Amino acid sequence: MLIVLDAPPGLAEWERLVTAVKPQRVLLLTAPPDALIDAPETLVRQAQGFLKTARLRGDDYDDPALLARMAKRSNQRVDTIKAAIDVALDRDPAARGRLAYALEETLAFRRYFHAVPGAEL
Repeated sequence: MLIVLDAPPGLAEWERLVTAVKPQRVLLLTAPPDALIDAPETLVRQAQGFLKTARLRGDDYDDPALLARMAKRSNQRVDTIKAAIDVALDRDPAARGRLAYALEETLAFRRYFHAVPGAEL
């Protein structure tokens, strides 16, 4: 049995999880999506914390394994984390727009995930 407490950030992440676990039953206990959790400012603050830890460890900010860990810890997609890091480091002028768009997509999916009956997922 798979028990889901947090809605995933997107369909690809949900499909990867279900494929990996291959549950016979799924129990969805997700709370309604919270726009504050998926707000750009919230994720940029998280990214700053991730970057501080990465800096102390001597990790490369663009290392795919590091980005994947950050994405899992924040329940976001890797592309969203990349945009948040770009905003935090002020290294790409278009990053704020990419981050806002990615978080809007995530919030929309989480709303869908919470609203649709589990059998349709």
